[in-house]
Amino acid sequence: IVNLDGKTFYIKGIGSEFFKGTNITSITISEGVEYIKENAISQCAELSTIYLPRSIVSIENNFSGCNNLTSFYFNKRTPDEVIMPDDIRDNISEQAVLYVPAGTKENYVNNAIWGKCLQINERGPISAGDITAKYGTLAELPIILNDPTKIMGLQFKLTLPKGISVADDNGTLVTSLTDRTSSMIIMGRKDPDAVNSYLFVILSLEGKAISGDEGNIANIRLSISNDIEIRKHDIIIEDALLVSNSFSTISSECISEITIKDMTLGDVNNDNEID
Repeated sequence: IVNLDGKTFYIKGIGSEFFKGTNITSITISEGVEYIKENAISQCAELSTIYLPRSIVSIENNFSGCNNLTSFYFNKRTPDEVIMPDDIRDNISEQAVLYVPAGTKENYVNNAIWGKCLQINERGPISAGDITAKYGTLAELPIILNDPTKIMGLQFKLTLPKGISVADDNGTLVTSLTDRTSSMIIMGRKDPDAVNSYLFVILSLEGKAISGDEGNIANIRLSISNDIEIRKHDIIIEDALLVSNSFSTISSECISEITIKDMTLGDVNNDNEID
């Protein structure tokens, strides 16, 4: 989004040769961008990481000369919806890893272009779990961290679909930590600059890193409205920043799903049993 002379412009594409030949090391294409023109990202010898949004629909011939490009983060759940040149895989490192949303690895493996990647991993380092909930109820959203680095703290923005909010207790967002983060604190607040988004921080109080290499680090309680549409909805984690014990940082974005189901007649306490 660009503001100029009192007007707001929404960027729909990256122009030809826009980043070509620069020494940029990481590129995050924001949600809303639909296309990347020819050679917009080429001859970037130091580029190692690129984040592609779920809004992308076309990538023209790119990535030639990007020999250090080893990490792709793609938020598209169905790669077949993206128009790409057949030789795009030939222009990136043989060690490149493609990180995809949870539950979509098979979609990418079976894709004629991305299936050529030597390694396809689901999720980024931090993600929200895919969950199922019924309208008019509460649900626990797990926040998952899978990373071998000793993480001392992290922050992220959680964006929920319309009709779902983070539950609060007298103005305090309802969250909890797990055994992996027992020596830490979690703080959260509504994002004043976005619709239905929340900002969370998890910090170490005792100088201890998050324990373990994978699994749940926190739970966020969600309130599901009575009139939400019964279908799958996106849950987005973005602007995530993880700080290691060496004070290096790792950025991450991820899209997960919440499936809203109808109420079951006779299940009065929502435990999936007919009472």
